[in-house]
Formats: sequence, structure tokens, C-alpha cells
Amino acid sequence: MIKNRILCLVLAFFTCHFLVAQGKYYKEMKQLQTAIQKKIYDSSAGYYKDVVSSKPNDNPYSYLWPICAM
Repeated sequence: MIKNRILCLVLAFFTCHFLVAQGKYYKEMKQLQTAIQKKIYDSSAGYYKDVVSSKPNDNPYSYLWPICAM
């Protein structure tokens, strides 16, 4: 009986810890997604830039972002 209570308490603790951590990572993921959309995505073209500030001979858009990073 005591083992069952201890097991339930341990499971409850880890469940609560998991839910708190999941909320934290979700918030950080949303912040990262917002920054990517704001700084790197070109909405007029519908493509992601290769870098934030490109040089004259650089490709204006990345062809790997949609597949690899997103």
C-alpha cells in the first residue's frame, strides 16, 4: 500500500515537471518561430532568405530552409 502511494507521488511529480517544462519549451519555440518569420522570411516572394544581410553575389533566397529547418 505504501509502495503504491509513493509510486503515485513520484509519477505525479514527474508528470507536473514534464508539463511545466513542455510549456517553457513551447514558449521558446514560438519566440524562435516569430523571429524567423520576422527576420528571414520574405512574404512578398514566399521564400526564406539564406542570410539576414546578403552580399551582392549571394543567392537572395535559400532553397534548403523549407525542407531542412522548417
